[in-house]
Amino acid sequence: VHRIDTRGTGDVNLAKYDDHVDKLVDAKAERMESRGPKKQKLTKKSDQRAKQQASGKRRQEEQEKMRRLQRQHQQAAAKKVQLKVSIPDEINVGEFAQRMKRTLTPRGPDAEGDYHDPDALLVHRRLIVIDPEGGCQPMYSPDGNTILIYNGELYNTEEIRRELLAHGHRFTGHSDTEVLLHAFLEWDTDAFARLNGIFAFAIWQQAERRLILCRDRLGVKPLFTAHTDDGLVFGSTIGTVLCHPAVEPVVDADGLRSVLLLGPARPPASGVFRQIDSLLPGHYAV
Repeated sequence: VHRIDTRGTGDVNLAKYDDHVDKLVDAKAERMESRGPKKQKLTKKSDQRAKQQASGKRRQEEQEKMRRLQRQHQQAAAKKVQLKVSIPDEINVGEFAQRMKRTLTPRGPDAEGDYHDPDALLVHRRLIVIDPEGGCQPMYSPDGNTILIYNGELYNTEEIRRELLAHGHRFTGHSDTEVLLHAFLEWDTDAFARLNGIFAFAIWQQAERRLILCRDRLGVKPLFTAHTDDGLVFGSTIGTVLCHPAVEPVVDADGLRSVLLLGPARPPASGVFRQIDSLLPGHYAV
């Protein structure tokens, strides 16, 4: 477990949050205005229309490529008949994934997705705010090796996007999820110090068998973990972690103190139940 390095980056700037909200409001106003009567333009409208159509076609092709890659990974994983993913033999992986998704439905009622291979199972429920098509999760890197599931919001998305564009990265949508994924591809864990927002996310690198968990500095977004004999279980809710049969809902003396003396608050690293911990705010684990 490591603390996110903030040297040279400063702490979370709440003023940027206000700027971010203002930008969202302005963008919505522009969209509403664009739906009204179209103004006649004296410029070469045909050339502009052709450029817009070409740009839209390229974006659609990139999005379709990303969706095709996701389907290929899901289909390939589904063919692995001896897949166990640290789950006892008597439990079906698909049923287990659905059980975990149900615990997350209140947090993400709009869409769902999952990824699994012989060593990892990632499930995600999404609350759609922006970019319904381009922000689908789990999200894959262009080479398919790095998979991201993410909950939160970045207030400096456009700043990071501009830096990444200068480094040659290409984007198929306009979600902060895609910006976060490319930031990690460019800077690895050093990218986390650049993030200004509220978030909890997991990154799985398939070839390296490497899992990374990260949580925002203020601890707004929860992230709970539990160690088992042969792996690690994590989730945005305690109920999600308790879905694993190796995690017992046992409350010890420390958990009782949390409930009776601090409830509904709890110590920063506590998950109340004996086996469950909470990743500290402003930290990441590898």
